[in-house]
Amino acid sequence: MSAASAPVRTGEAGPLKVAIVGAGTMGAALGRRIGDHGGLVTTVLDGRSPGTVARAQAAGMADRSLAEIGDCDLLLSVTPPDAALPLARALARQLGPGRPRLAYLDCNAIAPRTSCEIAGLLSNANTAYIDGAIVGGPPGRDGPAPIIFVSGPDAELAAPLRSYGLDIRRLDAPVGSASALKMALAVVSKGVTAMLCLGGMAAASAGVLDAFSDQLSRGQPGVLAWGDAQIPGLHAKASRWVQEMRILEQILDHPPGSPAIFSGLAALYGWAAEGESAPAELAELGAHFIARRDLTAAGPVHAQAPAGASPASPHTP
Repeated sequence: MSAASAPVRTGEAGPLKVAIVGAGTMGAALGRRIGDHGGLVTTVLDGRSPGTVARAQAAGMADRSLAEIGDCDLLLSVTPPDAALPLARALARQLGPGRPRLAYLDCNAIAPRTSCEIAGLLSNANTAYIDGAIVGGPPGRDGPAPIIFVSGPDAELAAPLRSYGLDIRRLDAPVGSASALKMALAVVSKGVTAMLCLGGMAAASAGVLDAFSDQLSRGQPGVLAWGDAQIPGLHAKASRWVQEMRILEQILDHPPGSPAIFSGLAALYGWAAEGESAPAELAELGAHFIARRDLTAAGPVHAQAPAGASPASPHTP
């Protein structure tokens, strides 16, 4: 169903009403950004952890049930990759005839075929589906927001978010294209992070970590600055990246060797995520990068994101 085939609420009669399902670090930051620009933001907190509840409340996001969450102009799904399809299935049962048509923007790191499957689920639920991809880190109150690429025949329905502090960029491409772009960028950004970890740990084991960093600062300063931004906090986010590597293992089965690369990266990030604190080798490497970052704080080298994030926001997509 195209955007022109049925009316979709766009907030023209008042503030845009946006539901964000997934009040994690990214979802809550997007909600706060939209709210700061005058939008009305809701989320679903049933069954969520105390930390998530507190984060959502601090962002000004009002709690709604899953049955109520469809009472909005635009719904954003911002979940871990493996939760995207179950959420769409649950919402498809709630949405449909008798409700005003809304736009559903999936912002998750999912395979293109999964995005197409979600579009099919929602096609009979009185819902306009938008394939989306967030590139960049959670936005602060000020400064640039991450880029959200959108694709599909209803992609322009995400345009009102531009007036609410978000950077929406439309791809003239079908559903699945934004998701494909996200995963392609993840190959580079997560790959560079992994290579920095492995190279840094190899250097540390030989007692030449300082020399390793010094040479990178001369020859590849943007890559080193990327490490400054990514490696100290890797333990907290690596579990999400395991899912992305497993997706890439499935969708990139050619050329030869590709599945093995992503299987290895999934194992590396699984190791990085283990336990309540980072493994000793990763903690040592993170402390090294923090010390480097502190030393250059007066005149930092800006990370020229290896293709996965905007330079102004040196976070992985």
